[in-house]
Amino acid sequence: MKKTMIPVILLSAVFLAFSAVAAPAPPKDTSIDPCELYGWCKFLSQPRFAGRLTGHEGFAEAARWAGGKLREWGLRPIDPVSGFLQEFPVSYTLVDEAEMVLRLPGKAASGSEPEFVEKRLAPRKDFLPYFFSGSAAREAGLVFVGWGISAPEIGYDDYAGLDVRGQYVLCVQGSPNSSDPAFAPYNRHLVRQKTAREKGAAGLLYIQAAIVGSPNGEWQADFLPGVISTAVADTLFAERGLTNAQVTQSLRSFGRPLSFPLRARLRYTVRARHFDQAKGYNVVGWIPGSDPALRGEYLVIGGHLDHLGRHLGETYYGANDNASGSAVVLGLARALSRRARPLKRSVVFVLFGGEEMNLAGSRYFVDHPPAALKAFDAMFNFDMNGVGSGLACYHGAGAAELVAALRQADEGTKLLRQLDEATTPSGSDYAAFLLKKIPFLSFFSDNFEAKFHIPEDTCYQVNPDIMADIARVALRAAILRADR
Repeated sequence: MKKTMIPVILLSAVFLAFSAVAAPAPPKDTSIDPCELYGWCKFLSQPRFAGRLTGHEGFAEAARWAGGKLREWGLRPIDPVSGFLQEFPVSYTLVDEAEMVLRLPGKAASGSEPEFVEKRLAPRKDFLPYFFSGSAAREAGLVFVGWGISAPEIGYDDYAGLDVRGQYVLCVQGSPNSSDPAFAPYNRHLVRQKTAREKGAAGLLYIQAAIVGSPNGEWQADFLPGVISTAVADTLFAERGLTNAQVTQSLRSFGRPLSFPLRARLRYTVRARHFDQAKGYNVVGWIPGSDPALRGEYLVIGGHLDHLGRHLGETYYGANDNASGSAVVLGLARALSRRARPLKRSVVFVLFGGEEMNLAGSRYFVDHPPAALKAFDAMFNFDMNGVGSGLACYHGAGAAELVAALRQADEGTKLLRQLDEATTPSGSDYAAFLLKKIPFLSFFSDNFEAKFHIPEDTCYQVNPDIMADIARVALRAAILRADR
């Protein structure tokens, strides 16, 4: 070592010693461990669970593991016989292969039918079947049906004057007037699917900027639903001298149907396996309240355990959606199980199955609550808690006390970035409680640039600290709520 380095080293040592005295580390919060939450999130999003599709053995294995954690921490099972798993019926589909080829009108030879130019599309880049698709191979024409809404009873029908029998119909998501509540019942994915099937369409294809998967729909053997990219839509609309952006803007501007058939044709093949009679599970454990007069009231702390499964040879791991929220629920269960005195009210912890399938698990739970449950007090929902730098929270009507508890719980953290009222059911499990008029808070990280419903939703995009901070705010809010 050179002598000229010694003063530098001594100076550094003095500086480090002074820093340690001048700025002591804050006391560690041991009730919520970010590394532990991340470990559970990483574990649940590994390949062995095959994307945790409800009904599949991969999901069942994950549910059994989660039930084992609740047992390990001393929670009571939902049923002394069946244990921590609440079974409900479900069906599911695995999409093995898909091929889509556009047949675009070319230049017609004199006195003959138009020639077609074929363009083969790439799965996930240009198109994707929905993960409840039937199996079929069919070439058919294409019809654009605007918003895909048929509601003559309110004076609007995108299908008016069109015969779509045996055709593929294309549509965009939304409605002619998003502020008009009359359109709300029709601006739903399941309703659009049902309408297209009843009109005799061969399949319904959404035009979307992001090609993402979904198992949320009703399987029909020969019906082929899916999504195509906006770039593919541009290619199709080019025969009319239009772009997708122009068509969409016209729909929004004029507020009236803008539907038309296309000369292009589509050859579409899907090979899928459907399992009609399967078993889904909610994982349920609870901690009895300490107050004899109040323990019949329950705070439900839940989030969905399921994701999309494995399709077209790729696993949809679902780390942020929703291994992250599941890890937060487990962290809260462990923290509250360690309290020397339980809260006055009982607390039920639920990892729901079937959220990605029209909220099948949470809807079943609210209709079949634990036998000991006398009254729902409130519900805390945790969904996509792993990406972002803050907390976005939704609440139901009449939730002033819950909101006050949340704000008080966040005073030291300042994590809350967004707080809105949810007035209509959406695609997260709080919706099942909203429909029963049960007060709720739904916790999301603000998900800045999050990957969503694609195989790239892995543990590599998840931040342990945002999960832990959300869990700490929720823990304080839960104590305020259940111990009041």
